[in-house]
Amino acid sequence: FNKDGLTYGEVFLENERQQSEANFHGYDVDGLKRRFEDMVAEVSRLLAMTGPQGQPLVLPAYDQVLKASHLFNLMDARGAIAVAERQSYIGRIRELCKACALAYVEQERKTA
Repeated sequence: FNKDGLTYGEVFLENERQQSEANFHGYDVDGLKRRFEDMVAEVSRLLAMTGPQGQPLVLPAYDQVLKASHLFNLMDARGAIAVAERQSYIGRIRELCKACALAYVEQERKTA
């Protein structure tokens, strides 16, 4: 891992063990679903706001999209999302990404 002979495992193995346990057994699925819904609402709320120069808050909104995507991945790893639900979640994340991208393009168009 580094020039002193420290291995990747010595640095990250315990973290990986604990994160794996949390991902597959620890996280509360209902809590993950609530937080996913919170992130979805937050994206819309942030995109409706404007910054000090009147720009939409695209980057903070996109940060929430990434968090929603991560929550989806945690739920999916737990097997908490049915096959039929999976496409719905992916579609929602895609729509959030699209909303951020459109707002970003519009913001860039106005500043060009």
